[in-house]
Order: sequence, then structure tokens, then C-alpha cells
Amino acid sequence: MNKTNDVAYLLRNLNSELFNSKRFMIVSLLYIFGKMKLSELRKILGLSWGDLDTHIKKLVEQGYVELWKEPGEKKVLETVAYLTEKGRQEYEKLYDVLRAISSQIETK
Repeated sequence: MNKTNDVAYLLRNLNSELFNSKRFMIVSLLYIFGKMKLSELRKILGLSWGDLDTHIKKLVEQGYVELWKEPGEKKVLETVAYLTEKGRQEYEKLYDVLRAISSQIETK
């Protein structure tokens, strides 16, 4: 297999659900920092509530993220997101593919 085919194979094997730019940002933050309030994610990423909701729902549907409510300030329940074990594994696989692509670029 030549280098072009190697890179093409790697690109075809990217997880398209996680490689979406907004979902990638969400999952990256959850991977690095652990559980986060949706209000924190929205503020850090500069997303609208609707945009965040759309992408969080997709991640939940895929089994990558789970949500729960916990008491926040002023006794208001806040929704918190965290990566499931499946989400962590898929993120690590995506990271490995991106690293492999990067190594192909470095050897150019």
C-alpha cells in the first residue's frame, strides 16, 4: 500500500460523529476536564443553546455522552454532561487516527 492509500484509509476511518467540529470540541473538553455543566460548555465554546442542544443530543444518541441534573447555584438544577466509557474509547481511537495522519504529514 502506498502513502496516498494509507492516508486515504485513515481518512475514511475517521469517526464522522465525533469529527464534526462542534462535537469534537465538546468531547475534547469533556475528555480533558471530565464532567461539565452545559452552561459552561455553551459559554466556553460560544455556542447558542440550540446549537449545543443539537450536538449534545447527537452525542447522547450515539452513547458517547450522558446527562444528569445536579443542584447548581440558587438551588436550581443544572444539566451536567460527561463522557461514557464508549465515548472515551471512541475519542481515543479518533485521536490515534489523527496522530497517524499527522505522522504521514511529518514524513512528507
